[in-house]
Amino acid sequence: MRLLRLLLVGLVLVVPTGCQLEVRVGLDVEPDGSGVVRVAGVLDEAAASRVPDLRDQLEVDDLVEAGWTITGPALEADGRTWIRASKPFAAPEDAGPVLDEISGSGGPFRDFAVRRTPSLLRDEWNVDGIVDLTAGLAGFSDDALRERLDGTNVGRSDDEIAAEAGRSLDEVITFVVAVTVPGELTSNAPAGRTDVAEWRPVFGEQLALAASGTSLNTVTALWLALGLAAAVALVVLLAVRYRRHRRSPGATGAPPGGTMSDGSPTIGAARSPADLDG
Repeated sequence: MRLLRLLLVGLVLVVPTGCQLEVRVGLDVEPDGSGVVRVAGVLDEAAASRVPDLRDQLEVDDLVEAGWTITGPALEADGRTWIRASKPFAAPEDAGPVLDEISGSGGPFRDFAVRRTPSLLRDEWNVDGIVDLTAGLAGFSDDALRERLDGTNVGRSDDEIAAEAGRSLDEVITFVVAVTVPGELTSNAPAGRTDVAEWRPVFGEQLALAASGTSLNTVTALWLALGLAAAVALVVLLAVRYRRHRRSPGATGAPPGGTMSDGSPTIGAARSPADLDG
């Protein structure tokens, strides 16, 4: 079962109408290209108080087997009950398949990709994806699930949920998508935090997400720094050896040699033509 489908089906079925459900999807990319995908379902105090056995009603064994870490339901510092799921990825190209597990490659959360474009000193990071909620909760369902739920998408129709809650579907179930990338962040998200790009897609709309960042290429920078340090060390070594040579005896430019105490030339001393004749 897809992760968001499980959260939505499970929570909509057990959480009384009139309460608030928030679904958060996060993507964090590290400078080495690895990262983690996070998904959370959040219940307000009223909803959590009415389903004390929520932990037993959510079946997550398949997700755990697929490599997801599931924590909660747990009451946290904000006074709400959180159900958290996370799954790491090792390289940028691995992020897309993990994100596909959220709602399926053809589901509302689709075409997500992380790309790194390296250059000599800097890496450019780009994250793109689509959140398509034009089909409402039907986008999280499929024929097999609808057959199990008497033809409904998640146990109740969108109109039933809105009517029972006395509010629009967007007020009952809200979505937040957050992305972080290495370096200075730019995105098409509404103005807000500068360290995280955050979008709030709504039912009935399709949203194309784009975020980018530029970070120092640490590997190349390290090798350049080591090369520069080696070059400086070589120059210093040559300079020291040259100065020592200049200060050593016989390094003034005069030819080597001299005379012994008896007046005979030493080895290497210049000899006159008379010496050579006799």
